[in-house]
Order: sequence, then structure tokens, then C-alpha cells
Amino acid sequence: MGPSSAIKVIFFFHFILALAVPSLAASYVVTWTKTNLASPGTLLQLSNLHAGDTINFLNPELIPIYQVSKAEYDGCLQTPNRTVIGRQLENVYTIPGIGDFYLVSDLVDCLNGVKLQLHAT
Repeated sequence: MGPSSAIKVIFFFHFILALAVPSLAASYVVTWTKTNLASPGTLLQLSNLHAGDTINFLNPELIPIYQVSKAEYDGCLQTPNRTVIGRQLENVYTIPGIGDFYLVSDLVDCLNGVKLQLHAT
């Protein structure tokens, strides 16, 4: 193997290594309760989301968290299409891509404002 082949192997190794290193995704903490969904500072931070960022929901009241469509979010509708994010003390949600994402609680709490709209660029 000549010098040219060795350089190609080294370049290929660095290329594969670069693919294996994860991006530096941000992580945000949101308290998911009936009285304190998100502070203004948290909402400001959540306005700059990217695909792969994570939201760590602290859920002391064990309120369910669902990902829903915009129509379900707007009307606090409960349909079988909703995705369960969690109902534990801590729930981690990873932004799946670019776009808008809607998280709600159960019907009564959603109607009382326990819901969160996220936008990722």
C-alpha cells in the first residue's frame, strides 16, 4: 500500500468517525403541572428548538403527556391517534425533526391550558 492509499484510508477513517459522533443537541427542562407549565424564560428557550433537542419534563403530579395533531391540540380532542409521551415523574421527549409538535394533557387539564406547542427548525 503506497502513500496515496494510506491517505485514503486515514481520510475514510476520519469520515466514518465524524458520522459516528452525535450532534450537540440541547436539553431543556419543563415542569409539567396544572399550575406551572412553563415559565416565560423556559418558553423563550423553547422558541429556538432543533431536531434532536430533548425536553425533560418534570412531572410531580404524574399528569399524562401526549403528542397530538394540531386539530387535537387546538380543540383538546382525545383521539386514538395520540402518542403517549409518558406519565412518570420524569419524561424525556426528543424533537423528532423539523416542524411543529403539539403536546397535551388529558381532556380537563388540556382545556385548562396544560398543553405546549413546540417548533423546531
